[in-house]
Formats: sequence, C-alpha cells, structure tokens
Amino acid sequence: MSAKIYVKADCELFKFKWLKVSYHKMFMGKDYVKPDNPSKLVSGWQFPTIGSTSYAVLDHVCKNKGLLL
Repeated sequence: MSAKIYVKADCELFKFKWLKVSYHKMFMGKDYVKPDNPSKLVSGWQFPTIGSTSYAVLDHVCKNKGLLL
C-alpha cells in the first residue's frame, strides 16, 4: 500500500496544508486512484514539529524552491 499527498507550502510562515490525498493498493502509487479531499483533521494549515518528517520535508522544499534540475 502507498499514499500520494498533494501539499501546499508557505515557506515564509513555515506551514503547509494537504490539498488532495489518494490511497493506493500498489506500491509507489502505481495504480490509478482519484485523489480526494483530506479529512477536516488535516485540511487546515499545519505547523510542523521540529524533528518530524513533515518538518524535514518542508525544510528541504523551502531551501530548494526555484531550483531547476
């Protein structure tokens, strides 16, 4: 099983929110599942806890925004 989560980030205020989520039966989201709205529990703006995975991901994204590969 796997999940895809579409996230919007605000690097100035260091926060994020889930826009869409989909849960998949195949690894790495290889099957097609229509993305759905997140639950109300996680749909608002969130401030990640220092040391959390969310913090590490947001930190990486914000430090590398605008980087072209």
